[in-house]
Parts: sequence; C-alpha cells; structure tokens
Amino acid sequence: MLKKIKDDWKVTVAIPCYNNEDSVGRTIEAALSQSRPPDEIIVIDDGSTDNSRSIINNYPVRLLACDINRGLAFARNIAFRQARGNIIVYVDADTIPLPNLIEVLLKGYNHRNIGGVGGQGVEGRVENIFDLWRKIFWPQTHGPTPIDDDWMLLGLCCSYRREVLEKVGGFREIYKTNAEDVDIGIRIKKLGYRLVYTPEAKVDHQRSDGFRSLMTLIFRHSYWQSFALKRNGKPCRRLLHRAFKWLFITTISSIKTHKNLGLASISPPLCLAGIVGSIKGVL
Repeated sequence: MLKKIKDDWKVTVAIPCYNNEDSVGRTIEAALSQSRPPDEIIVIDDGSTDNSRSIINNYPVRLLACDINRGLAFARNIAFRQARGNIIVYVDADTIPLPNLIEVLLKGYNHRNIGGVGGQGVEGRVENIFDLWRKIFWPQTHGPTPIDDDWMLLGLCCSYRREVLEKVGGFREIYKTNAEDVDIGIRIKKLGYRLVYTPEAKVDHQRSDGFRSLMTLIFRHSYWQSFALKRNGKPCRRLLHRAFKWLFITTISSIKTHKNLGLASISPPLCLAGIVGSIKGVL
C-alpha cells in the first residue's frame, strides 16, 4: 500500500459528474490510487439520467446527489462548501488523473499569495477525425512551460485553497457548462492572489466527439468565455481577432503540416462555430 507523503494539507478531490457512466469509475479509481492519497473524495452526481450514480456507490467516496441537473458551477460549489480539506482538487468525470497529480499540485503552493494551482488535459482518446481535430487544435493546455502567474486555470485539472474560494464567493452558477473556470480565475486574481500553472500536473481526457457534439463544444466554450470576459470588464477584441485568425491557421495547418484533407474539410465550420459563439458572447 502507498504511504501518504507528509505535508500540512488536507486534500479533497471533487469530481463533478453528469452522465459519465463510461468513465466515472476509472476517474474515482485513479483518484484513490494517487502517490499522495487524498484525505477524502467527493463525487457530485449532478442529476445524471444514466447509470452514473449506481457506479459511484461502488466506491468509498462521499456521494452528493442532485435530483436535477443544476450545472457545473453549482456542482463545484457544493463540493467545496461540504469539503473537509483546505485544498480542493477538481477533476472532471471524463478524465483519468495521472498517479502523481495531487503530489505535483501541492508542490505549487509554496507561498501564501498562491490561490490556485492547475495543470492540463492530455487527449487520450482519439477514435475519429473529430477527436484528432480536437487534440490538435482545441487542446486543454497552457503549453509545456510552467507559468507562475497565469490568468486562469483549466477546469478539468485544477485546485484552489478553500479559503480563497470562500473569499471570492464561489463559482457563479450562471455558468452551467463552460467558463466557470475563466470567471473565477479573473475574480481570484482581482483579490491579489496568483494562479500557478504546472504542466507536469496532468489528466488523461477521455472525451470522444462527433461533428455535432464538437461543434456544440466549440460554440459553448467560445460563447461563455467571451461572456465571462465581458462580465468581468476584460477586453474581448483580442479574442475575436484570434477566432478569425484561427479559421485560416487550422485549415492551412491541416493541409501543410498534418497533410490531412479530412481535418481541413471540417475546420471551416468548426471555426465558424467558435467565431459565432465569441461574437454572441459579447453582444
């Protein structure tokens, strides 16, 4: 059995789950098998209509069950308000945390003004052209280099001091599917805290898409990110400029770099979904 690495933290791993019967068991198992074991694991079943809840009940975790789907920000709030830990580690129910995730995240808390530490998602499930496109052009990462003062932490692999979440008032529950991480990151930084990005902290993302689901993902992400930036008084012009530039970059890169006409053919409609979403988010 793995021995607990000595530190002064109490760690709660929080796993929001909505209709993730195919992956939530593996997520929990990976959380239970960490090199630095968590002090508790909370799984929030956010009104799942599949078999997720019965799967969760097979594991030694705290299950917080919602009768209806209330959204991602709501699930995150329930977790930290009921947590016993002073560090809350959030991982999504369609990810598999690497064995040293908690250990790596805790190393980032080396100063009192660090409000959160986060990592990245690695796309571990590439079953079709849409998954490949997402892996190449829509990765959930801030790159291979550590960032001592990042602008936000990616929601699928992040952690925060519980006291900081309390000070900022938790996640805004208007964000039901996306951008709750953008919004809370901006608000935490306004309080004077730093957010640390460490690429060594990784989760294996198990999502798989078709054309419609990927287009919906891109639209929602773009819409809510623009919305969050505007709501927090941040400029969106640069985001819109990047969205239009992205249309040409992805298409050209698909042909020249990846030599894949399939990627090139789906890039324009997917990029346009991002452009439309970004524009609507600031209107």
